[in-house]
Amino acid sequence: MVVADGPQSPFCPIDPGRCTLLGVTAVDHESLAPPFSPLAARAALLLLPILATLLASCERHLSGGTEPGSAQRCGVVAGGAPASATLSKRMAAVQAPGFPRRAALVVADFNLGTAVEQAALAKFDLAMLGLYAGWSQNGVSIQAAAQALKTLKPSILVGNYSILSEAYYDTHPDARTTKLNAMNWWLRDKAGKMVQWTSSYGAWDINITAWAAPDANGQRYPQWVADWFDSQYFAGSSVFDFWYFDNVMAHPRDRPASWKLNGANQNSTDADVASAFRAGHAAEWAEARKLEPDMLLLGNVDSDLSSVEYKGQLNLALLECLTGQSWSIETWGGWAQMMTRYIGVTANLAPPKVAVFSACGGATDYAMLRYSLASALMGDGYFAYSGNGSYSSAPWYDEFNVNLGAALQPAVTAAYQKGVYRRDFQNGIVLVNPGGNGRQTVTLGGTFHKIVGTQDPATNNGQAVSSATLNAADGLVLTR
Repeated sequence: MVVADGPQSPFCPIDPGRCTLLGVTAVDHESLAPPFSPLAARAALLLLPILATLLASCERHLSGGTEPGSAQRCGVVAGGAPASATLSKRMAAVQAPGFPRRAALVVADFNLGTAVEQAALAKFDLAMLGLYAGWSQNGVSIQAAAQALKTLKPSILVGNYSILSEAYYDTHPDARTTKLNAMNWWLRDKAGKMVQWTSSYGAWDINITAWAAPDANGQRYPQWVADWFDSQYFAGSSVFDFWYFDNVMAHPRDRPASWKLNGANQNSTDADVASAFRAGHAAEWAEARKLEPDMLLLGNVDSDLSSVEYKGQLNLALLECLTGQSWSIETWGGWAQMMTRYIGVTANLAPPKVAVFSACGGATDYAMLRYSLASALMGDGYFAYSGNGSYSSAPWYDEFNVNLGAALQPAVTAAYQKGVYRRDFQNGIVLVNPGGNGRQTVTLGGTFHKIVGTQDPATNNGQAVSSATLNAADGLVLTR
């Protein structure tokens, strides 16, 4: 996982063992690590300019269809290359008209090997899976699990998780561990000790920059691990629509380390270190595009992706836990800053330029659910709600049953009345009252209906209304 710059706390990401081992007493991995002497200075970092690519040709078809290809036909991808027919269909599927766009983020201990859980997840429009290399359950493999979702709902978009900047050293070792040890690609300080940005997950950080030496094939870790992830998840099958990259940070968050391998430590926030770190991520994405040219790339990001290394390289951006946690942008920065990030990041994506608004409130905090969903519906993104910040389930809420249809106006950036925001859709309207705005009553200019729900029947009671009263940090979905 990755959180935006600001107050932070450990949170359970998606990788085997992390969610179950947090209570285990920590081991001093530095003392167990093999000795390592800092290498002589490397050649200067070579960075290829990474240019943003705008959509060259896009013909919208507002036919109301939900199958891939019915919403938008896009002609180019990142870097200006023509999109294949398969990739164009996936771009169109992402932009298919109709709201809300419902997403789910689940980890390996979600029982995806069972028919019941497959059916629950297939109700969503986009599924971000966290299945690790070698995963299987009830005889169901990674690709078979994805195919099961597609069989139940052919239009669902499915992707799987990977992470570049860290790996396990002595817990859950795999081929990555072996390669990292052989090449000494681990990030270390000037004393040769391994470095980690957080001790919560038992993983250790990797020097993903061009200061690290290439292997005998000329690959550094970003290219090598892209090949490895592809061989474990995607190769030989077209079932996955997107490749999910975690921890796409604007700069690393490690303590001082010898990134340049010159016998000295550098700060993670140093401009050249941050640039080299971002270039490492971009190198992995370039390799991924060569390996899987028909797949979209989704990154879990902590910035607006406006840096030269990131701009225009990813197709989709996950904004993890924008609400609901102490480190959420809405908590420490406010609603306006959260929305600036949510709507603004799309300008720095490659087509189809779509964000996923992730919220992490209480599982039965229905006001937080409405507030987060309504905020997401002010833009064109997908919405994921992880109850209690857990990725082990995919909760379904009454508001997810509503078919609002297509949006009748672009993303909303100005208040409707009294600081309350409104967006109109074919089959209804959505209101959101930002946190700190106080309890407000607004007129609607017509009669609408509250939805009929069972989770919060006091709010969703089916009543006809021509005005609505909202507490601060709440939202409301109304139908026509």
